[in-house]
Amino acid sequence: MPKFSISSINKLNTCHPDLQRIFNDVIKIRDCTVICGARTQEEQQKAFAGGFSKIDGINKKSMHQISDERPLSLAVDVLPYPIKWDDKKGHEDFARAVKVTAEQLGIDIVWGGDWKSFSDRPHWELKV
Repeated sequence: MPKFSISSINKLNTCHPDLQRIFNDVIKIRDCTVICGARTQEEQQKAFAGGFSKIDGINKKSMHQISDERPLSLAVDVLPYPIKWDDKKGHEDFARAVKVTAEQLGIDIVWGGDWKSFSDRPHWELKV
């Protein structure tokens, strides 16, 4: 059975408990890696400046972004392991497994791969 690395566990632990529940169940059936959990405002600005996010963290807050009011991330970036950034079919297969798991747990989740404006296949966020 697959299991998370210490790095993935540490990143997932910065996320909302519902995201932790989903991906702690997913890892039992599909090997995956947590790429990013919570981001500070500074980290969000760096992600934006580097082209890794469409949200600047100042004018609009990312679902990854934490603050005093929101100490846990409402988003997480996770991909199947081993990571293959351009494996669209593999990401879609993984997404189906995540969506089924979330549904079984009664948690509403949004996949960045379903967005019409741009595709962000590693991205998962709680529907708020």
